[in-house]
Amino acid sequence: MKKLIISKNNKSKNSKENLYLNYQSYFDFYEDHEDFDKNENIVPHYSNHSKDVNFHLLECEKLYNKILPDLLREFNNFHKKNYSIKSGHLILGFWLDRFIRISYDRYNLLKSAFKNFQIDEIEIFNTKNYNFSSTITQDITKLSSQKNWNYALNSELLNYFELHKTKYADNEEKIDTINYFPIITKNFLVIELYKKICGIFKFFINENTSVITKTYFPFFLEKILEIKLNQLPFVWDFSFSIKNKVDIEKRSKISLKKNDAINEKNLENFIRLLIPKCLPISILEGFSDLVKLIEKYPKNPKMIISSVEFDTNDLFKIYCSEKIELGTKIISGQHGNGSFLVPESKYLPDLKFSDYYYTWGNKKVKNFIPFCNTNVVNKKNVGNKGKKLVIFTTSYGWNYTLYDRQEISFQNINLIQELVSSLPQNIKSSLILKKHNAKTLKCHNSLEMRYDNLNITKLINKTFSEALNHSKLNLFLYNSTGVMDCLALNKPVIFYIKNLSNLYSKDFYDKLTILKDANIFFDDISELKKHIINIWDNVDDWWENKLTQEKIKNYNKNFNEKYTKSKFSDFYRFLKNLDHNN
Repeated sequence: MKKLIISKNNKSKNSKENLYLNYQSYFDFYEDHEDFDKNENIVPHYSNHSKDVNFHLLECEKLYNKILPDLLREFNNFHKKNYSIKSGHLILGFWLDRFIRISYDRYNLLKSAFKNFQIDEIEIFNTKNYNFSSTITQDITKLSSQKNWNYALNSELLNYFELHKTKYADNEEKIDTINYFPIITKNFLVIELYKKICGIFKFFINENTSVITKTYFPFFLEKILEIKLNQLPFVWDFSFSIKNKVDIEKRSKISLKKNDAINEKNLENFIRLLIPKCLPISILEGFSDLVKLIEKYPKNPKMIISSVEFDTNDLFKIYCSEKIELGTKIISGQHGNGSFLVPESKYLPDLKFSDYYYTWGNKKVKNFIPFCNTNVVNKKNVGNKGKKLVIFTTSYGWNYTLYDRQEISFQNINLIQELVSSLPQNIKSSLILKKHNAKTLKCHNSLEMRYDNLNITKLINKTFSEALNHSKLNLFLYNSTGVMDCLALNKPVIFYIKNLSNLYSKDFYDKLTILKDANIFFDDISELKKHIINIWDNVDDWWENKLTQEKIKNYNKNFNEKYTKSKFSDFYRFLKNLDHNN
């Protein structure tokens, strides 16, 4: 008999009878449980193989394609707008895609709990007064790892599907408030100064000026591109604040019900019922205020070019959507190795609304613009004289994946501990641990405390380039963008991924075979250790070997191209031709 905990109960947290979902266990309970048994206390994840992940992604994509048109209809009715489906993918798509995956994941985790355990009792949240909404669309990523929000979502699922025999409603704390995540924009002083200068010369900006911002290019390259396109280099400020609150009465009028099947208890109908409660304030109550702000930007830009801003900035999304309706070309771009190298890549929201997509070299699709790895454009001379073995740690990420990301993070820490303890002293004394700069959750600190037992130097709040300056050899124990960056920079790097075939597609594995032949990629930890020991005294002999360099070149040529002036010229000419044809 087990008691499934969907709400934190401090009085009984050490009980072997308690059962937790995976994302709860690693962060909330593991450190506090002396008698904690992973096999007995954690619900196993439902997805353990690449074919499972691909199946689940496809199921979520089907839900997305069914729900988005209806959500867009209600969104248009709410605001008296007439946005096209293309604009709908931009304004609503990123949020909806993640919300569906989160709901799908939690539903299947609960099914796994009932499948694998005999559950006698369930402790849940009382969600009567709980507000599921957030401030902006991107906050869905944060909410996916926020404890109370997950407790509330799972409680809703249990109640809707009537999956429990008995329940205990946790009324020890009131949960009638919303977790707001403020808009914080990171800006360097030089960019802020440049913004001031731009404000003075704003009268040079006309209605047809192309908007180029947050491209993932180095700042200087972005400005050169603007000059070559015969316009004043400009820093666009799309910062905003949201002061509105949730209007329950207005939200109650939003309905995504399907009249012919709403009484059927399935996940699609659950999602449709919950969406009005969960939609961010920025696209409902705060939308009209954001629309007013777009008046200060070009009225009819020739094109809009960006990367992460399409996902992270709601004001920018609304501005772009207004211009999409006028025929402005939208060009988005790759900003990490997640594009095209993981199963999710075929469902990127960017590909649904962008006219063109610039890549790090990938040319598979006709509207792709092959460019280069934009991360390393201005990093040609880093890391040449280091003497250290730099181990890069992973971020723990957010809980909206359809595989057990937290287990992967947990394994990564154990791998580092295992590796460090088994290396000879001459290498061990040269180790540096580069902590990931991404700030996720405070509860992740409990896991990171495991690093404190390692008697090695730690680089905290240092850039990737600063870490490379220390390195003789770079080591990643996960699939990182940093690996791509090292290969593009031709900096000695090795990486290891456990159970690769269980998570990634055969196509991806085949690509990595090129690097495996060069002893850059490993899926066997013992072979990785042997290689480090064998090459340590002279890393350059291995790295500069003709075979190694040839394998790197072959791997890079299709999707990880180095920056050159000629590639920049090709990219510029494409944009220039696009401009002329408009």
